[in-house]
Amino acid sequence: MRKTVVQLPLSAEIEAHFTARAGRVEAESLRRERTPLIKLVRWWKRVGNDAPASKLTPVDWEDFLAVGLEQESAGGSIMASSYNQYISSLGHFAGRMHRRSIWSAAHLELLNECRRKTSSRTFVRMSIDQLHDAIDSARDPYDRWAIALGVYSLGRESELLLGRVQDVDDKSSAPSVDWKRPKVKDFSDRVPMVAELVYEYRLWCAHYAEMLGRELLPADYLIPTRQRILKKAGEYTWRYDPTAARSSLGTVIKPLLIGALGDGGEELLQGQACHTMRRSAARVLYDQLVEADIQDPIRIVMAMLGHRNQRTTEIYLGITRDRERRDAALAGSSFMGRPDRARVLRLA
Repeated sequence: MRKTVVQLPLSAEIEAHFTARAGRVEAESLRRERTPLIKLVRWWKRVGNDAPASKLTPVDWEDFLAVGLEQESAGGSIMASSYNQYISSLGHFAGRMHRRSIWSAAHLELLNECRRKTSSRTFVRMSIDQLHDAIDSARDPYDRWAIALGVYSLGRESELLLGRVQDVDDKSSAPSVDWKRPKVKDFSDRVPMVAELVYEYRLWCAHYAEMLGRELLPADYLIPTRQRILKKAGEYTWRYDPTAARSSLGTVIKPLLIGALGDGGEELLQGQACHTMRRSAARVLYDQLVEADIQDPIRIVMAMLGHRNQRTTEIYLGITRDRERRDAALAGSSFMGRPDRARVLRLA
């Protein structure tokens, strides 16, 4: 007897999909996966009159992947790398629909055909002076703390957002912060705090506690959510919620980096504010370790970044591009050639 397929709306199928994945995938990954599927629901309501998911044919699916996905995006365009991430997220959902015999194999084949070729991206490298300018330009203590934590700890954006007061030890002789690194499935990586970070942390804690009207609790988020509220006519203030974490830091950090970069800063960032901050700070640390003649500096930076592979760290630091410039400058040159024997001074 053939199994009957229940005709559910697309939005209901998507919610069932996320319910099934909730126990197996990190919350941050699920949040990213949800973005293209929200676009799909919005597009299908407009084009397919919100018909059941089973009515979305391969032709409809191809139209969405080719045109609809960008139509439902702000600005009407998506970078190739982001588009391919969307395709991967949509693939999880399409696979579920195919396994349940709601969609055909053609839906899956179209996903592979639609992937776009990405070009290698060049990330701007900010100097230590520019990073300090970005920190010092923050007028709000909240903004200053968010960017200072990123610069001085080299943490990923997701790690900064997951950090809690209980993860910081600024009282011992060796201050440290215990990062939760879901990206590499390492949920306890205690790394040292530099003196600048200890200073910024204590400055922030004093302000944070004052805004809450109480002492900080171990479970309070290091970067809480905040809400702008009207204090009186024309005057606003912020209200912090220490029990809730932000979803991202881009809107806080990006304006500060743009200001430090000056003219053309927004174009240079290419939408990668937190990534640029982390890469730049990592390169600054690497250069300082090399200058101080510290043994194996790249391994130290690798540990601070939470990388598993040294090659990843080399790419992050831009060492690969340095090697390419080296090869271009020295290949076939005579810089290290044998000197003219007639010009060699012979000592008696």
